[in-house]
Amino acid sequence: MKKLLLLIIASALLFSCNDQHKLIKNKELKKDISNMLLVQKELAKGREQELFSVFDEELTLAERQAMEYLYAYMPLSDLADYDGDYFLNNVRTSLKALEEMSWGKNIPEDVYLHYVLPIRTNNENLDDFRTLMYPELKERVEGMTMHDAALEINHWCHEKVNYQPGDARTSSPLATMKTSFGRCGEESVFTVAAMRAVCIPARQVYTPKWGHTDSNHAWVEVWIDGTWYYLGACEPEPELDMGWFTEPARRAMLVHTRAYGKYSGKEMVITDEKRFSELNVTDKYAQTADIVIKVVEDDLKPVASADVEFGLYNYAQFHTIAKKITDDGGYVNFNSGMGDMLISASHSEKGFGSKTVRMGEADTVVVTINNIFPKADFVFDAYPPIERTPYPPKVSDELVKQNEKRLAYEDSIRNSYINTFADSAFVAKFAAENGYPEQLLSPIFKESYGNWENIAEFLKQVTFENKTWAVRLLQNVSNKDLRDTPQQVLENHLNYGLKYVDKYPKNEPEMYAKYVLSPRIEYELLTPWRNYLQEAFPEDFVEKYNLDEEVLINWITDNIVLNTEANMHSRAPLSPIGVHKLKVADTRSVNIFYVAVARSLGHMARVNKETGTPQYYDGNKWINVSFYKDDSGEEDNAERGYIVFKNEDKSTDPKYSTNFTIARLIDNRFRTVSFDSGKPLSEFDYPVEVESGMYRLTTGNRQTDGSVLTNVTYFEVLPKETSVVNVVIRQNTEKPEAIGAISNLNYDLTELYSEQKVNVKDLIGDNISLFLWLDPSREPSRHVLKDIGDLNNIIDSEKANVIFALSSVQEGKQINKDNYPNLPKNAKYVVDNDFVFLKEVENFMKREVKHNMPIIIILQPNGEIYYYSEGYRVGVGEELGKVLLRMK
Repeated sequence: MKKLLLLIIASALLFSCNDQHKLIKNKELKKDISNMLLVQKELAKGREQELFSVFDEELTLAERQAMEYLYAYMPLSDLADYDGDYFLNNVRTSLKALEEMSWGKNIPEDVYLHYVLPIRTNNENLDDFRTLMYPELKERVEGMTMHDAALEINHWCHEKVNYQPGDARTSSPLATMKTSFGRCGEESVFTVAAMRAVCIPARQVYTPKWGHTDSNHAWVEVWIDGTWYYLGACEPEPELDMGWFTEPARRAMLVHTRAYGKYSGKEMVITDEKRFSELNVTDKYAQTADIVIKVVEDDLKPVASADVEFGLYNYAQFHTIAKKITDDGGYVNFNSGMGDMLISASHSEKGFGSKTVRMGEADTVVVTINNIFPKADFVFDAYPPIERTPYPPKVSDELVKQNEKRLAYEDSIRNSYINTFADSAFVAKFAAENGYPEQLLSPIFKESYGNWENIAEFLKQVTFENKTWAVRLLQNVSNKDLRDTPQQVLENHLNYGLKYVDKYPKNEPEMYAKYVLSPRIEYELLTPWRNYLQEAFPEDFVEKYNLDEEVLINWITDNIVLNTEANMHSRAPLSPIGVHKLKVADTRSVNIFYVAVARSLGHMARVNKETGTPQYYDGNKWINVSFYKDDSGEEDNAERGYIVFKNEDKSTDPKYSTNFTIARLIDNRFRTVSFDSGKPLSEFDYPVEVESGMYRLTTGNRQTDGSVLTNVTYFEVLPKETSVVNVVIRQNTEKPEAIGAISNLNYDLTELYSEQKVNVKDLIGDNISLFLWLDPSREPSRHVLKDIGDLNNIIDSEKANVIFALSSVQEGKQINKDNYPNLPKNAKYVVDNDFVFLKEVENFMKREVKHNMPIIIILQPNGEIYYYSEGYRVGVGEELGKVLLRMK
């Protein structure tokens, strides 16, 4: 502590130097940095040498201030897993860019500190992207204006990365580049890193959930000469403030972003934490309304310090898009888009309550809370913000065509790189030369993408007797792990993970592989923790632990300090080694650490994916583990009961997280149980074991206008008893009516594969037809191609046509059947040259629609249109199926 105080005094003396050498001139900020450094120093005392010895080096004033700023607001994950030299290298690169880029001198202090200097964007693991890529990116934008440089950097990003969905873990920028693709969260983290590398202020902006369709989206904003502009990450457009999500964002309920460090700007603040602020930027994109929520008890007494959650229906649950805490008068205020929400208020002692609201209809809403569990079910027709007339095109068709031509060239650059990945011929040869079954290695190498060499080198080094275990290890990690895990990490877990294999019966290899050998625990980055943890716990500890599972549980409770606030900005879990060294962690990191230690010492353990609870296996069943008291002050050691789900409507088979979910009341808040997403109700044909307690069942049926017919049911699960729950999906039984008609069907299109001419009338024949105009290079169309598999059974039963229309043969070839295996087998693929047939739809809509792909219609043989969809809409396959069935 004395050393840090001397450091702060020295810094204060340096602050008195000439202002032109200062990075930070704001006196209030400097004071906050000094205070936060003391807090961080105490949190990080377990890694003091690794983190703070870097300050003993000879640093410039700007370097010292930048390092102090980063350290002052750093989340636990960064304090635990990265060293001082790493941060100093990044700081020096950032300051170099600030000096060398022509626009650096015009960037205000606060904008630089929030949106250029920080390495972290969201919950990704940190890497050396900035230091490695700065020279290449600098050369790319040499001599450009800041505006043109931002557009050019996005083109560079598109050369490296394209969209493809993935799991919840956000890969680092270098890992995303190595893979060649990422989901929108990864694309935006990658693009922000590229922009910041050349000193263009950038931030990830996202809607946590859409109001009009399931799912969410993330994109990027860049600060150019005093103004924030948006762009699609790795999706270059001819100009800023353009993107396929422009129109969906006009229907957003919330668009938000985060500012690293102490924020004092003018944008609307949702939450103001010590290390970051969450900002509300919705009014840049959508029409918004203000609302005041007052939380009271039954006697109308206001409730201070109550949590107020703003719940938006999405994926069959009321997803919390924002959370605020009431003031002394019981009030919070909020600004959001003009749709419906479920407002929930809770207090650990005074209970909970909820109320549905429609933004814009009331200025103030009162929510009453108490400790009486609700018995009355309710229905709720949840409406999103209305769809508005699209903006006219921002640029000319000529600029669009030039941009598309450049995108095609950039695709070829990326595809050339992808062609260097391991192919089937390589796998066959490798398997034969190294003694592995080809059929086992094929899916592993296919999912490894740009990481295939690490996988190959790992498998080469394995001894003959461990080859089967090596394959089992790779089969028990995620696809993303195969894409970004180094050889050394895999070797660490194989070499030290078989230490206890002889303890277990020979007939349990799969259990051992999954719950002892596997390094995959939750959604964390794989790191080489196994031998470190084996050495960290002495033999006498291991002997005691082998006799009593509580030994490890008690050690964690006694030695690891739980901190639920200091990692909120990152939300990336600390590595198990980081937890052990820092001796401070958030709940999620503690749970992962427990499982890592247990597996390192030969015990079967897991984090239950349904409840998030760590568990160990006693030889017969999984036992819950509890380390600390929860927020209510009581340990959550609930006994378990059972749920039997019933479906009285045999014509439907609802899916979990699509049509229904259950949520358990924990500390007066409902928390959704994470069963397998997409699992149909028919497969819940057994009593489902869950924690006992109070539950809420939410069902929903999304309509073509984006609204949802919801149904909410409350029920209780008693210990060791079974509750029967009827899953009721509200149906729209009205027969759809024609919304218009196409007068002329006599158009010749080109069959994609044969390149023969085919008339629209002949394509349609006598059947109902789904016509889908797609741009498969863009995310919205890729969602459609994934979702359309939901239609297969209905297409077969209704004998409907499915016709995919593309603008060119080259575009059609982007529909890789391997990536979309569920496409209808009898689907037809055509080229609508110059969109001649689509122009009939534009005549129907009375405006241009070709720039807002995908365009989907349901067409009768007589030309009547019974369904129209334009732009981004997740789950469109299920939606189309509902319309087809109602047309009977």
